[in-house]
Amino acid sequence: MQRREFLATAQRGIAASVTCGLAVPAGLASVTHPDLLATRFAAPNSQPPTTPPANPAARAVTGQPAAAPDKPAVTEKSAAGEKPDTREKPAAGEKPTAGNDAVAADGYPVKLEIIDCHTHFYDPGRPEGVPWPGKGTSLYRTVLPKDLRALTLFRPLTGTIVVEASPWVEDNAWLLALAARDPFVVGVVGNLQLGDPEFAARLKRFAADRRYRGIRVSSSAVKERVERREWREFQQLADANLALDVNGGPDTPAILARLAPQVPELRIVLNHIGNVRITAAAPPADWRAGIAAAARHPNVFCKISALVEGAARDGQSAPGELDFYRPYLDAVWDPFGDERVIYGSNWPVSERAASYSTLQQLALEYARGRGVPALRNFCAENSQRAYRWRPS
Repeated sequence: MQRREFLATAQRGIAASVTCGLAVPAGLASVTHPDLLATRFAAPNSQPPTTPPANPAARAVTGQPAAAPDKPAVTEKSAAGEKPDTREKPAAGEKPTAGNDAVAADGYPVKLEIIDCHTHFYDPGRPEGVPWPGKGTSLYRTVLPKDLRALTLFRPLTGTIVVEASPWVEDNAWLLALAARDPFVVGVVGNLQLGDPEFAARLKRFAADRRYRGIRVSSSAVKERVERREWREFQQLADANLALDVNGGPDTPAILARLAPQVPELRIVLNHIGNVRITAAAPPADWRAGIAAAARHPNVFCKISALVEGAARDGQSAPGELDFYRPYLDAVWDPFGDERVIYGSNWPVSERAASYSTLQQLALEYARGRGVPALRNFCAENSQRAYRWRPS
């Protein structure tokens, strides 16, 4: 199916009913996925293997030809002799907005592009297997874009950016091949290790594919280089017009506030609002200070993702009421503003805390309260600013 068919489906989509307040199964606190708070869920100073088991059927590089550097989208303006206005007119029951951008009675635009900027795809059935997730967990199954599209959604998705959780180098190529086959995947955030002697060569290899939009690293790796004032690898990312996703604990925003001014051309994306634990108490002061410090730098974006996991730590149920999350969302959105917040789910990890429909409704309902332009930014346009992805 071509991307335009996804967009058409999205335009015709009808919002599904929402399943709220799912309880977290026992054992959530033992999940070792790298998206969860490193200090709680991973062994300190552990280094994952970077090479998969030997396999004669190892995957080949996608072979995508080198693409010209991405350029910002240009809006075409008609010259003298303007063409007639052929845009669709609002249907019955729809409210017109500026430019005949129809808004339905529930306050959502009839045509709303939504890119989920944080998903994970993998296949344990491959001959070489997968380094994550572990056997015996509910996540240990084949997860592909078609499985995401099959979910009950609050609003239809038009695409996704997949984030590589595997430390195996060739899994970057595996995701790029997946994206080449399925235009629903508009971008790949890969996994390359800072400090690897082959970092530059590998970055050049994968960046030749226009779908490769950045890499994700740990906040501890960033902190080490900030303290040693080593900027070379970050500058290489900026020179390649790629983004840097950073995942870690609640101290991550403060670390990014130190990195951002050193490489101002580098677009940096804070993952999961810093994995702060979301409770009925006021947001922690040190986390809020770090968020404010990071937001002062225009090259830092914040991915509003893993909300339900943040509320479901220590075996607690993730509430389905927006007001529970609102103080934390305010603490992020107010300093970052309408143009640097990005929608993401962290699916399928998120399913351990709540259904996709629930987490999506929480995020979109909050964004809608900020106004339709802010909602559009949050759902797709800000991710284009951060990742410079292009439709397939």
